[in-house]
Amino acid sequence: MGWDWVLEAGGWAVAGVAAVAALAAWALYRVYHSEGGLKRSGRWALGALRFAVLTAIGVLLLAPLIRQVTEEIERPVAVVLVDDSRSMVLDGDSAEVAAELQTWTDGMQAAFAERGVDAAVLRFAGEAVPEADDLSWSGEETDLGAALEAVKDRYAHRNVKGLVLVSDGRVNRGVDPEYGAEGLAGVPMWTVGVGDTTNRADRWVGEVACNRVAYLGNRFPLEAVVGFRGETPVPVEVTVKHAGQIIVRETWTPRTAESVTRFSWLLDATRVGTQRYEIACTVGADERVVANNTAVVYVDVLERQKSVAIAARAPHPDLGWIIAALSAQEAYDVHVHYERIPHPNWRTHLDEADLIIAHDLLTESEWVQDILGAGAPVWWVGTDAASLSAFSNLNLGASFTSRELTHRPFAAPTEGFTLFQWPDAAESAFRLEPPLVAPLGDWELSPAWSPALQVRLGDLVSDTPLMAFRNVSGERRWAFSVGSGYWRWRMSEGLRDEAAPVLTSWVTSTVQLLTSRSDVRRFRLNAPNRLASNDPLIASAEVYDAALNPLSGARVEMTLTTPEGNELSGVLTEDGGRYRLDWGRLPAGVYTWEASTTLEGELLTSRGEIAVEASALEYTADRADHGLLLRLAERSGGAFVGPIEQADPGAIADALIAQRGAQPVRYEEIQLRDAVELEWVLWLLVALLAVEWVFRRRTVGY
Repeated sequence: MGWDWVLEAGGWAVAGVAAVAALAAWALYRVYHSEGGLKRSGRWALGALRFAVLTAIGVLLLAPLIRQVTEEIERPVAVVLVDDSRSMVLDGDSAEVAAELQTWTDGMQAAFAERGVDAAVLRFAGEAVPEADDLSWSGEETDLGAALEAVKDRYAHRNVKGLVLVSDGRVNRGVDPEYGAEGLAGVPMWTVGVGDTTNRADRWVGEVACNRVAYLGNRFPLEAVVGFRGETPVPVEVTVKHAGQIIVRETWTPRTAESVTRFSWLLDATRVGTQRYEIACTVGADERVVANNTAVVYVDVLERQKSVAIAARAPHPDLGWIIAALSAQEAYDVHVHYERIPHPNWRTHLDEADLIIAHDLLTESEWVQDILGAGAPVWWVGTDAASLSAFSNLNLGASFTSRELTHRPFAAPTEGFTLFQWPDAAESAFRLEPPLVAPLGDWELSPAWSPALQVRLGDLVSDTPLMAFRNVSGERRWAFSVGSGYWRWRMSEGLRDEAAPVLTSWVTSTVQLLTSRSDVRRFRLNAPNRLASNDPLIASAEVYDAALNPLSGARVEMTLTTPEGNELSGVLTEDGGRYRLDWGRLPAGVYTWEASTTLEGELLTSRGEIAVEASALEYTADRADHGLLLRLAERSGGAFVGPIEQADPGAIADALIAQRGAQPVRYEEIQLRDAVELEWVLWLLVALLAVEWVFRRRTVGY
């Protein structure tokens, strides 16, 4: 590191400063020298000191800069990118292949180190590229495009001499690496092939489709794609197994040496809970990979759909889109009744309802008394003053006094509403929705009511509710919404997003809240019901005191039982008022869990189950694709070395260095800073002036 001075002012400016400093020093020690006992040589010395200090101060006033030059040497780097997916070890004995791959990777790293090149070994599968602490070849997906993008992001503008890619070329996720992903610009890629590129005999179960939710006693569809490849077509037996029993058995005879067909079945939902269905095809004697001969799906079988009875004075656009939103959900069975069109099953549907939606009913309606006599929760939709007056007469702690006028209010989610969670985009979405048409009046709500939507006037949100919930433990749940024109909201958001996520979430969250069981438990553990095997299982818990305030300092234990019956135990750690435990990735299967904590001497427990689904993507490719590796290498200016059995790490390192060299790169960093920022210079000048002043006062006397 070196430094020097930079002064933009010319030499004449420095000369002028020096002249003024010399004149000041001469005037002090030449003109006023008659008094005192200092010799002539002493006066010259003190004058020279004052001249030097004044000159330095003057030069600093000219704003000089100090330029520092820092040099950094970056060693050459070679990136070794290793495919860590499961398909890498399919061809042959997996343990033996894995050991050979690890040995070759270590040899490649050592070959670069011997030649003075740092080797950065990275692994990839279906996720971003982490450092290769260990290579397990257990990834369930292969996203080469994302890996190349990650390498580019990490090593752009670095002294990278080349990239060595070790892969079988089987890509089953993400963008096409040949066209949609960019590697390091100007850096050649040497590719090494792994796996068998020849067509091999195989039978496989490919794509499987089914309803994720079914209802006890109903039938649900299950479809599976089954493939065959071999020299001569032979019959293939396909089975579906549930609860250890084969419930479907079919035989398919392919017409050609390579053929695919689709099976469709209607299965009976006979058990409640998460049910495992295994689709399998027979294993041929000449098959080398049998992991793709089976596929597993999980279906949540519920006891029944929740029944929603809608009682309306007449058809209405708002009612239409609420019905459409609920009908799109498999969990709800919707029955619509219009007061002016009597329906013989009205009483039956009302008695069986899990939720009643009362739309625009009046006080004199007989249905109002029927609804009061039913036990299901109620969502009252009041479009005008008469309907809201009928709701006020129910004496639920919500009173509306009409002003005999209407207005066009905008809506805003209520701040602090916690009965359900609004989507993140709710605030901005409601600002874009058109206004409603609602009766103008005054509301009086008891503390039992929680407003969810309020009237918004510009940026001001008033206390006037547009929707509120009555959610008292142990009592019947109620909700009301005010006005009409909600269908315009659906159309407005639908123009921006066809799925209308905010408005759909509003309807479904309202129905879920009203139909859910009252949950005032002081201990709750939250874990997913369904999980992919390549995603970590993260469980979280909430613990509350007697006033239902979050409680800290509790000990929450969780036991996870594997499909084989083994028990795994863990303790959740507290994190910001919640408790959390990361179980990591789990093998496929149905797991049961039990969590417990002790509050005030009472043991509280929670139970559930999780279906971990395996991905079969790594078993679907028929053979290794070394052609992809060849094209990637040629496009980047590198070379396809060939199969890994023929790839010598030393020869690859020599070829890379011969083409790109192994020279380090020297970087210079120049920093400029104001000289006046150097505090030690200022303190030095002050000290020199002090020394000059003290000698002058003690000897000359002025």
